[in-house]
Amino acid sequence: MLGIVDEIQPSTPSRVRRLSESNPFPLLLICVIGILLLVVLAPSLIVGDSWLTLMAGREVVQNGLPTTDSITILGDGSTWTNQQWLAQVLFYGADAVGGIKAVVLFDIVLVLLTLSLGV
Repeated sequence: MLGIVDEIQPSTPSRVRRLSESNPFPLLLICVIGILLLVVLAPSLIVGDSWLTLMAGREVVQNGLPTTDSITILGDGSTWTNQQWLAQVLFYGADAVGGIKAVVLFDIVLVLLTLSLGV
């Protein structure tokens, strides 16, 4: 039977961890490849939900936070808690400043920022 406090043995670092700690080049290479892929695939970042995000951002900027859904057909008139309002406003602002290219660039920046924080 195990006691309340067990002795925890530190695990030996894996080969991948040791390699990444001793040589940051592979991690840097992965980041550069990720950046290049994001830039090449930038047009595919705009999907149907992107248009809903821009439209909902415009709605929040023009009319404030909505309490009922007036955007979609299926949810028309029902209670709506818009949890993504800040992202919608930021993307709408990027669109207002620089058009759809600014939206794609902002999206790439956010993805890279998230990846870099994760790394």
